[in-house]
Amino acid sequence: TLAQVGYYTEAPEKPGQWYGKGAEALNLQGEIDPQELSNLFQGLSQDGTTKLTQNAGEPNRRNAYDLTFSAPKSFSALWAIGKEEDRAKLESIEERAIKTALDEAQNYIVTRTGKGGINREHCELVLALFPHSTSRAEEPNRHTHCLLMNIGVREDGQTSALDVSDLYRMKMTLGAI
Repeated sequence: TLAQVGYYTEAPEKPGQWYGKGAEALNLQGEIDPQELSNLFQGLSQDGTTKLTQNAGEPNRRNAYDLTFSAPKSFSALWAIGKEEDRAKLESIEERAIKTALDEAQNYIVTRTGKGGINREHCELVLALFPHSTSRAEEPNRHTHCLLMNIGVREDGQTSALDVSDLYRMKMTLGAI
């Protein structure tokens, strides 16, 4: 888990930021602390003292889903050669587009409750956003890793793991947004 967290938190980019109403409900705001992220990866509260999912801490637990949104190559190239104020404007446009897509994704993700997970309930999402500006080959490539924690916050304030089966159907639509 720590190696996975390190990929996102140790990159030479801007620090990650929490996003989503589920993050707000768990009092996760602003810059991401690597230890808090590690705890959430395991299905635990940010301080590591409380289980947020039934399978918290288990080795076969799905920690998160990496929803990666990539800007077109022309956008990345423009960002790479732009002045600082132009880069800031482009980053703002990119951030708004990504948050619009994530807000739409909110409509397709639920938690399952009850015996055998028979009940599907709406939940609020907990996301960690990590913007990156280059590819692994060090070429201009604006993209944002949106880590969807496998934790949903239900209307009653309880937390549980996500059911993202409908999200996969929406992959292309969300990318287009």
